[in-house]
Amino acid sequence: MKPFSILVTLLVLIINLEARENPFMPTKTYQDEMARMMELETLEGDYPPEFQAKDVPEVQDVPDMPKPVAKTKKQLEAEAYAKKAAAAAAKKAKMLKMQKAAAAKKAKEEAMQKEVEELAMKKAKENPMIYVKKREDIVVDKKIDILPFINIEYTNDKLTILSKYNVFKKFYLEDENKLILDFRGKTTFYTRHYDLESKNFKKFSIGNHKEKRFFRAVIILKEHPAKYSVTYDTNMVLVTLNEEMAQ
Repeated sequence: MKPFSILVTLLVLIINLEARENPFMPTKTYQDEMARMMELETLEGDYPPEFQAKDVPEVQDVPDMPKPVAKTKKQLEAEAYAKKAAAAAAKKAKMLKMQKAAAAKKAKEEAMQKEVEELAMKKAKENPMIYVKKREDIVVDKKIDILPFINIEYTNDKLTILSKYNVFKKFYLEDENKLILDFRGKTTFYTRHYDLESKNFKKFSIGNHKEKRFFRAVIILKEHPAKYSVTYDTNMVLVTLNEEMAQ
């Protein structure tokens, strides 16, 4: 380091001498000397550690990320088919499950019904009942309140229609054993049908003809209409079987 100190001292002297001429401008001698000293110092390796080059790790190349490969049309179709097949299989499995549940429920109901029937048969054997056939010769007395303005009463041999309206027309449909009665009256109602528990009168129906200001009653007879007699007055119609003609 001694030669370096001597050089520095000389440099300071030179600078002082040069500064006398121009204290603000570095001389050529100063610049040449500084360049020579830096070259020598570099060769000797006496720079402070903070100015010396350090080992720098080499930068390694990072491999490029693989780019996603686009699926072909065939692959997309295969995936769509697989999804469709999976959905169909799931639906089929659900249907089978529902069918099994329905079959199990039906089997349970049938078993319960069988048990009830067996119990009923057992009770019937323990307490036998005698079935009596219905006698048609017994008079049946029935009444049906059809509407506020009309009702009927009947037995096996006669049928009475009670109404606040009057009959203005009567005729038969012999091929169908029908007796038809038209009543004068402007009313509104839906057609009604009744099955009669009578030996000689099967059905009674009533329908509305509001625009023509009348309603119609139809009686289906057991025998030909000629075997019945029909009479009516202001508020009543009476239909009876003519026993002589019925024989």
